[in-house]
Amino acid sequence: MILITGFPRSGTLYATRVLNAIGVNAEHESHVHNPAVTVSWGHFIYLEELYPEKIPYFLHQIRNPIKTISSTLTISPSNMERILTFLEVRYTNDSILNIMKAYVKWYESVENHPGRRLTYKVEEMESCFPQICALLKTRIKRFPSGIPQDTHTRKHRLLTYEELSKVSRKISKRIFNIARKYGYE
Repeated sequence: MILITGFPRSGTLYATRVLNAIGVNAEHESHVHNPAVTVSWGHFIYLEELYPEKIPYFLHQIRNPIKTISSTLTISPSNMERILTFLEVRYTNDSILNIMKAYVKWYESVENHPGRRLTYKVEEMESCFPQICALLKTRIKRFPSGIPQDTHTRKHRLLTYEELSKVSRKISKRIFNIARKYGYE
């Protein structure tokens, strides 16, 4: 079993559809079946509990932090509360601050996890697809065509680093450093 994980609104449904298009049994946020690949943000939080046999490798999918944080503002309050609870982030009345804290906590959790991982940008999934296929032990190396990247897009306003800085200069700087680390400007 392979786990592909990413912060909520980072394109995990898109990754699931790409893998299904090449015949890989991948399921998005599934807690019921036993697929070859699970694509889920929540499964990472409970990695040891859900997979006591130890996942030898997991894939960490990232997306532009500003786009991810902006898009996360569109999720329901109950889902946001669930994310904050999973990440053990104290809830505040400021939804942007909540998401900023959760985003940083998520990436620190992934970075500090002792398991081996491949981190890739969803925007560049096609270029690293041969490496992903090798990890999945599938022979198909060609990226499938015709899968829209805006699979689960929600209309939202794009925030700026300046706006994040007004909410919390310290946390926005950490987000900016994460973005720069992964090659986002």
